[in-house]
Amino acid sequence: MGEKLMKAALDNGQGDYLVQKVPFPKRFKNSALIKVIQSGICGSDMHAYHGHDERRIPPLILGHEVSGIVEKGKLSGKKVVLNPLITCGKCENCKKGREHLCDKRIILGMNKPIERQGG
Repeated sequence: MGEKLMKAALDNGQGDYLVQKVPFPKRFKNSALIKVIQSGICGSDMHAYHGHDERRIPPLILGHEVSGIVEKGKLSGKKVVLNPLITCGKCENCKKGREHLCDKRIILGMNKPIERQGG
């Protein structure tokens, strides 16, 4: 049995998206695997699509506005909307409720490893 694959719209960096089969993302401790039902396209995704966002380097799965159903995790079967902000939870900003200022923050759909790509 081979690696489990899923479909994703991949920004190939050439002005279009290709629907391709990609490996399922790795699950991290205290994380969940979400079956995406809908993924929105926002202004920052459009900036990336037009090559105006140096933080997003193709090929990349964009989309950080995502809703779906938890397939694996403590909320299995629940409908969810994702908060795309991933923080350390340990720094001074995180401890004071200012996660958006975390020095180690990342946003789904803006990072290269498949487990941190978008919906």
